[in-house]
Amino acid sequence: MIEKHDLNKVKAIKFDNTVVRYLNPQEENALEDAVRIRNEEAITARKSANEFRQAEAMTYSLH
Repeated sequence: MIEKHDLNKVKAIKFDNTVVRYLNPQEENALEDAVRIRNEEAITARKSANEFRQAEAMTYSLH
C-alpha cells in the first residue's frame, strides 16, 4: 500500500470550455415573448400594490 505520494503538488490543468451559443429565430421570439409577458405581469402587480397602498392610506388618519 502506498503511504505517501507527491501528486498533490501537481497543478490542475486549466482550460476554457466555454461555448458561445446563439438563439435561433424561434428561440429568440419565444424569449422576447416571455420577457414581454414577465414585464407586463410585473407592471400589473406593481399597479395593484400601489392601488392597495393608496386604499390602505385612505383608511388611516395622519393626525
